[in-house]
Amino acid sequence: MKKLSICIPTFNRSIHLNNCLNSIKIAKQNSDMPLEVCISDNCSSEKIESIINNYKKELDIVYNRNNKNTGIGNNILKSVSIASGEFAWIIGNDDLILPDTLKRFSNLNKQLRDVDFYYANSFHIEYQFIKNFPHPIDINNLDLSKLKKFSGYNISRKLKFFELIDPKKSYEFLLSMYLCIFRKKYWDESIDVINKKLISDVELYSNFDNTAPHIKIWSKSFSNKMAYFISNPLTANVHGPRARDWGNLYPFVEAVRIPQVLDCYRSNGLPFLKYIKCKNFALRRFIPSFYYMIKNPKSSGLKFVNIKQDMIRNLIYPSIYFSGLYYFLRRVIITIKKQFEFKF
Repeated sequence: MKKLSICIPTFNRSIHLNNCLNSIKIAKQNSDMPLEVCISDNCSSEKIESIINNYKKELDIVYNRNNKNTGIGNNILKSVSIASGEFAWIIGNDDLILPDTLKRFSNLNKQLRDVDFYYANSFHIEYQFIKNFPHPIDINNLDLSKLKKFSGYNISRKLKFFELIDPKKSYEFLLSMYLCIFRKKYWDESIDVINKKLISDVELYSNFDNTAPHIKIWSKSFSNKMAYFISNPLTANVHGPRARDWGNLYPFVEAVRIPQVLDCYRSNGLPFLKYIKCKNFALRRFIPSFYYMIKNPKSSGLKFVNIKQDMIRNLIYPSIYFSGLYYFLRRVIITIKKQFEFKF
């Protein structure tokens, strides 16, 4: 059995997939850990197979191509279903594995036999920073020392899974799946929590199942398991002006889906006081996010909002009103500055 399966649900963005696979190849050269790369292509129009073929000599690749676009949620599940590793790691096709990542994970795993779930910090890397490098990118040539980390929590330690649900560790509460490595057998045991009809809706983020299937599975399968927080990043994740389909949906994700993530954890045993604390934090940009959605109703996900569940029930949290006041004062100050600049 392979120790680790790196699972890549992909759709187009072939230039990023090339960079991703090259980074895995480089990391594999520094580790003897048994590894496979599982790629599920969601019926791309770009020539994905030709890129994959370039890495088959260096990497053990398991490849699937869907006959049609089955939606992002189903493709995530497919990328894991074709994996045979003891641990699975779902990453985006634009994520870069650092050169020492596999070696570090292998060493940790040998020491931490009772850990079933790893949260691995990451570097934010702007697309503008890498776009002028020769492709595929050699990760060894990137100076990552000054880049911002995804999480500001700086202590690597063992902890219970629900201790990871903390804004100090993850401000979006594990919604970014590329930060998490998990024991695959527990994922397989909990796959039945997914609503097959909902996850098959190909409209992006139209429901919770096709937005965060991993959260539903993890919250059931790992709620009583041991985890480990890795503070020193294992990946660099590309941000900025790149080929993303969901940038205009971020306010919706922030104000609607992330609070729903916490609801999912609560239904699987997240302690009440921790839930209230995290939910209050998650709603800190509630008013600005809904303001954006109302201004852009056709492209912002507003049609997916449940008024009772996503708005009325959340009005008890004080951060909503503080964020609204802050947003209002900020807009006033900006307006005054513009008027002042115009006059002078």
